[in-house]
Amino acid sequence: MRERSIASESTVGSKDHCFKIRHIDLSAATLSRLDDLADRVARQGFSHLCVGGTFHATSSGLVRDHECSAFEDISAASLIERLRRACDRHGLSLGIDVVLDRIAAGGASANAL
Repeated sequence: MRERSIASESTVGSKDHCFKIRHIDLSAATLSRLDDLADRVARQGFSHLCVGGTFHATSSGLVRDHECSAFEDISAASLIERLRRACDRHGLSLGIDVVLDRIAAGGASANAL
């Protein structure tokens, strides 16, 4: 799987207990390789995988619909569940990067307001 350079890492916590968090934009991932993604992040020594780009969005990143995922053939809830299972298998905690004020006008999420 090719990954865009929109990946970052940070370490949070004290000397005795810290989290290593890997942030990855899912627009660079493929649905069939989510387990490989979690495996690679775990092997790199991270404790958490935080993902962005989870929801169906415009090309400028505005969310069209919080019910639909970035992948056309799966709902956002199903995608998050797949990510959670992949992270569980590899000993990672999952974080979802949600930006609440980035909704596309005319999209399903905006129309639901």
